[in-house]
Amino acid sequence: MLRMTTYLFLPGQPTRRCDHAEAEQFATSGEGTGGFFYDHLRDATQVVRGVRYYLVGRPASGTHALFRYFADDARFVFLPDGWAIDILFDATDAADLREGRLSCDGAQDFLGSWAVRVGGVVGFCIAVGDDA
Repeated sequence: MLRMTTYLFLPGQPTRRCDHAEAEQFATSGEGTGGFFYDHLRDATQVVRGVRYYLVGRPASGTHALFRYFADDARFVFLPDGWAIDILFDATDAADLREGRLSCDGAQDFLGSWAVRVGGVVGFCIAVGDDA
């Protein structure tokens, strides 16, 4: 049986693990994610610390309909050519990412990602496959 963990990202708030059904109830059609699959970002002990989220159309970080809300968020690192975003589950892992202590493996995970609206705040959810 495939297991997954669903993460909820809201601007200015810590990432929250949540029940998949709970996260889906916040789904909104107002903003699109523009992504199609993601690889896992792992630390030296092989723990998944985030994902590399591949985008369609290479939008600039400040203009993407959804991810512009995270332009100044340390958890969201927009890759220079605009083709992907490194998304960390915890902002404290940003230094490890910058210093090359996280590796990207070719998971090609696509369990789902969607825009959400929680109490009027636009955010992002992603379901990540658990490989343990």
